[in-house]
Amino acid sequence: MSTPTSGGKAPEWLRTPWERTKCETAARVQAAVDQLRQHGRHVTFESIREAIRSTGVSISANTIKRNELAYVIYLANCRKPRTGHLPQPALRELVGSFPPEKRHTLEVKISRLRREPKDALIAKLVSLEYAAAKQRDVENRLREEILRLSLPR
Repeated sequence: MSTPTSGGKAPEWLRTPWERTKCETAARVQAAVDQLRQHGRHVTFESIREAIRSTGVSISANTIKRNELAYVIYLANCRKPRTGHLPQPALRELVGSFPPEKRHTLEVKISRLRREPKDALIAKLVSLEYAAAKQRDVENRLREEILRLSLPR
């Protein structure tokens, strides 16, 4: 990973100091992770930052993310994110029926709807059912009109 500069490549005269800094950062992250594990604490960006800050050095989460070695150490020791699950079989089936590129959008929508009050969801459902029934009536009347106009007199 090259360090970002205006040209995209690390200048030759800075390569050695940057490599040394990257290795020092990775070593600090490893020491912090070891300390956290020893004390039975969860490994998070914030807990790593706190552990390193206690040694008198300040570090940001972005520094850990951008340093390949440090990020690999973090990933190897952090808790894996909980995967979302859909306990309702109907929701699992609905999400499964969507194309993969649209699933995330649907899952976000489901998550947003879960935060709404139940009464609001009931009101939306009833109004949608009413609108669908009304639309079916309109379609049926149009079909009848088409048949009436298309039949010979």
